[in-house]
Amino acid sequence: MGEVYEEALKSLDEIEQLATNSISKEAWAFNFAASGDLMSKRLNAEAYNSILLRPRIFIDVEKCDLSTDIMRQRSGLPIFISPMAMAQRFHPAGEVGITQACRKFGIMHIISNNASMTPEEIVSAGPDQIHGYQLYIQQDRKESEAVLARINKLEAIKCIVLTLDEPVFGKHELGGKEGGRIEVEERFGSKAPLKPAVASISGPASNLTWKDTLEWVTQHTTLPIVLKGIQTHEDAYIASLFPQILLLLPFIRCWKFENTAQKYLTWWKY
Repeated sequence: MGEVYEEALKSLDEIEQLATNSISKEAWAFNFAASGDLMSKRLNAEAYNSILLRPRIFIDVEKCDLSTDIMRQRSGLPIFISPMAMAQRFHPAGEVGITQACRKFGIMHIISNNASMTPEEIVSAGPDQIHGYQLYIQQDRKESEAVLARINKLEAIKCIVLTLDEPVFGKHELGGKEGGRIEVEERFGSKAPLKPAVASISGPASNLTWKDTLEWVTQHTTLPIVLKGIQTHEDAYIASLFPQILLLLPFIRCWKFENTAQKYLTWWKY
């Protein structure tokens, strides 16, 4: 396949196809895989494709401004980049490359809890860039306390995205078939298995509760909290009772960990 320039790509489908042809099978499986037989993933794609536009007329659109406020931060576009684990699986620039692209368009980059580069490395790549930080609370709370202490020192990080979608590990049949170990070229030329830059030794906690967990988080950071992983309107209501919660994000990756989970675009029905 000859060299393809970014400007020649006309759609997300073309970008996905180029990436599929450019990365290893293991890296592709890591990103493409979902829980079980991928049923919930397919349902989410169908839900997204079913959204139809309702164009209005007699609206002056000569000058359009796509900027907006997201998570109390000014954004050049009405989007942000969600956390993506171990980005160096796909490109040597890793999370630094993502941050530099976000900086170009003035949008937020939420750094993954399992990033392949440290949060210090990532934010230093764009000193005036706005970030959030994803947090999976670990079974050993001391691990998460140490992470929050580091994040509190980074002025570029404006919120903690507390992620609640994986109290236990999901079953990734596709990822298992392709293998879970990926070797990458390290900075000094040797090959080694790629691991998160911020180690999570004890694993994600499965004993989190509304009151105790949110009190614990606020004891260790003053940053506003974004809850990622909401799946029901009942939980959305409970979240509204806690003033430290800035924003709710639906369970966007419900298909990633829970096969037969509802479509995230219609979670408010459940």
